[in-house]
Formats: sequence, C-alpha cells, structure tokens
Amino acid sequence: MIAKKGLIMIGGCTLAVSAITAISFKQEEQKVNAPMITACQAHPGRTDGSGCHTCRTNCEKWGLSYGEYHCHNGGGSSSGSQATTPAYDAQDEQARIAEEARIAEQKRQEEEAKHQEELRLAEEKRIQEQKEYDQGYQEGFDYKWKNIHDDLSIEQLKEDQKSAKYQEGYEKGFAEAQKQLNEEKEKAYQFGYDQKKNDPNLSFQEPADQSENYKKAFRSGYDTAEKELTAFTQKVAKEHASHDGIHLDHLDENFPDGVIHATYTQAYQTAYQEAEADYFEKIANEARQNAQEKVWNQDQQSDPQSKQAISEKGKAKYQTQFAASVQEIEKN
Repeated sequence: MIAKKGLIMIGGCTLAVSAITAISFKQEEQKVNAPMITACQAHPGRTDGSGCHTCRTNCEKWGLSYGEYHCHNGGGSSSGSQATTPAYDAQDEQARIAEEARIAEQKRQEEEAKHQEELRLAEEKRIQEQKEYDQGYQEGFDYKWKNIHDDLSIEQLKEDQKSAKYQEGYEKGFAEAQKQLNEEKEKAYQFGYDQKKNDPNLSFQEPADQSENYKKAFRSGYDTAEKELTAFTQKVAKEHASHDGIHLDHLDENFPDGVIHATYTQAYQTAYQEAEADYFEKIANEARQNAQEKVWNQDQQSDPQSKQAISEKGKAKYQTQFAASVQEIEKN
C-alpha cells in the first residue's frame, strides 16, 4: 500500500489532500480511495504563511468577530506545504480603514440627527413659551389700562394655573401699562396746569378724545393752577384795596397781570369796603377822644369838685365838639 499527501489552494483556502492506493501482491484487486479533504471555511481574504489572517469583511456571516485573527488549516502547514500569501495584505488594510470610516460616519450622522432633533424640540419649546409670554403681556397690559384702580394679583393667576411664561408676560405687560398710565397722567396734569396759568381768565374745557385717566389728570392740574391764581389774586386785590380805600373815593378798575378778573373784582370790593370802614372808625374814635378831652377840660375848670356835674354838662357840649372834631380830621 502506498500513501501520498499534499496541499492545494482553493478560493484562498488551504486544503489537505491524502491519496491512498492499495495494491494487492496477489493482484487480485486494486482499490483506490477517493481524496480526503480537510474542511475549512472559505471567505474573502488572503492568509499569511501560517494559513491564518484577520477578518475584515462580512465577519458575522462567517461566525467571526470583526478583526478576529483565525486560521483555516489548524494554525500550521503540513510537511511540504508552501506559503502562498504575503504576511501583510494591502487590500485587508484598505477594507479595515473603509469599515472604520463607515462606522465613524454612521456614528457622526446619528449624533447629528440627535442634535438636530434636540434643536427642533428646543425651538418648538421657545416658540410655545414666546406665544404664552406674548399672550400674558397683552392681557396684563389691557387689564391694567382698562382697570386703572384695580390690580389683578399674580396669586390669582397661579390659582388659574397659568404657565410661568404667561405669568411673566402678564407682569411685564401690567407694569408697562402702569408706566404709560403714569406718564400720561403727568403729561395731562402739566397741560391742564399750564393752560390755566398762562390764561388765568380761561374757562375750563374738558379735553376731547382722551382717556378717562388723561381727563382726570388734566382737571387736577387745571384746579391746582386755579387755586394758586385765586390765592394770588385775593392777596393783590386786598393790598390795592387797603390803599385805595383810604386815599381814593372810587374803585380801581385796572387789573394787575396774572389775576383772575372776576375774583379780583370781588375781593377788591370787599377789601375796599373793609378798609374804608376801618378808616372811618378810626376817624370817629379820634374825634370822640378829642371831643371828650375838650369837654372835660372846659367843665373841670368851671366846677372841678363835681364829676357828675361835669358829665351832665358835657353831654350837649360833647355833640358839638365831636362834630367839629370829625370835620377837622376829615379836612386834614
């Protein structure tokens, strides 16, 4: 019996072949057994001198992990075998690099998609919050503008389960309306004040096409100016009347600047009459004093012992002396 062994390459896989030929010395029969082939997994990629290599392509298909180093003929070669592939294969390296690049690109795309989704969700949230803020701002502004003396508490908003952004917008709108109302109020007050101050004899006229807040402030400014002008007018009228009531016999009809004419006239007449009456009373008192002194002196000289007699005698004389004294004072 003769046995022969050898190695052959099929599709990049090293195969062990054994051929056995049995010859009977009697030559009665000759048997030739078919070649025996060692099983291996044939998949792409060349092997090194040991019949092994690293898997880079479709590894799972062959039951391997990516990058796993394995052999196709038991990790070595039989006697007489020869290495048929180089130790380093450029194609495998290119395939490895390409696969790593593919995996990296896939990861990058996944991360980019995740990032874009996060941006989309963030933008949707921003838009929704802005919408809630704008709604709260407008409603807060409108409420305060229409209800000047009424404040809706934020606690009430919380009870109504309004969102935080709505509450924030409401507060800002409410505050802005309050600010504008105050500015309008100050402006209207000054307009009303200046209008009356610049023209003291101007009658009040309510401004048309203005808010109630504006009209109320305008009237307040007008009234303040009118009170100041009235006080000034009465003071000036009294000063002038006090002088004229003593030195003149007629009413001064010349109006000073910056006075309310009707108020001045009324105050002047009252003060003039008071000054004139005071002056006449002063004249009368002086005349009485003079008459009494003259009568007393005369009677005392005639009868210094009797005050009663002086008093009785002086009655008739007093009237005469009083009238004379008044005439003399008025003449002077």
